[in-house]
Amino acid sequence: MDFFNVLTGPELLEVTEAHPPAHRERLYSPTATLAMFLSQALAADPSCQRAVILVTSFLDVRETPKTVLGELYAKRWHIELDLRCIKTTLGMEVLRCRSPQMIQKELWAYLLAYNLIRLLMAQAAAQHALSFKHTAQLWSEFTSRAVLHETDTAAALSTLFRLIAQLPVGHRPCRSEPRARKRRPKSFCWLKIHRDVARARPAHLPNWQRAK
Repeated sequence: MDFFNVLTGPELLEVTEAHPPAHRERLYSPTATLAMFLSQALAADPSCQRAVILVTSFLDVRETPKTVLGELYAKRWHIELDLRCIKTTLGMEVLRCRSPQMIQKELWAYLLAYNLIRLLMAQAAAQHALSFKHTAQLWSEFTSRAVLHETDTAAALSTLFRLIAQLPVGHRPCRSEPRARKRRPKSFCWLKIHRDVARARPAHLPNWQRAK
């Protein structure tokens, strides 16, 4: 019997859930504990280095087989790209407002800008086949130069759509990037007071004393 069919079979899950430990309260469910144990065991076995463990709430193997789960997990990459566009390309990594009401308005403004750019991409071509950053730069250039305020608005929009569609994104299936920074962050401390106050302090003091 295939080893992976045994791991994903409903009989193993039923037996695991039917025998919970009664002597103490557990931090994780039996299924999650089994998944963590299997991941450690497979990582230690050199013959199982290519094995992939996917923990999911779809427990009916006949309704959602392994192939369907694999396809859904592969499509998850588009969600990561969309989050990167909102946080990195549009600059939502650091929120600049202070009050909860203004933070909520700032979030809605970023989402509105994201949807507007996606609307331009959808009108130009397929959304995920074009560059989000390229579209945002073109829209910023068009609005800053007041191109859309010309007499022939339809011609200006047609030119904009044509320029957006000129830079398609290549087909990159199963792409995975490590969540790590290539450059090390600078070791400077945070400036927690007004810059004029820190500048007025003696220059011989360490930077962390002048900045706090």
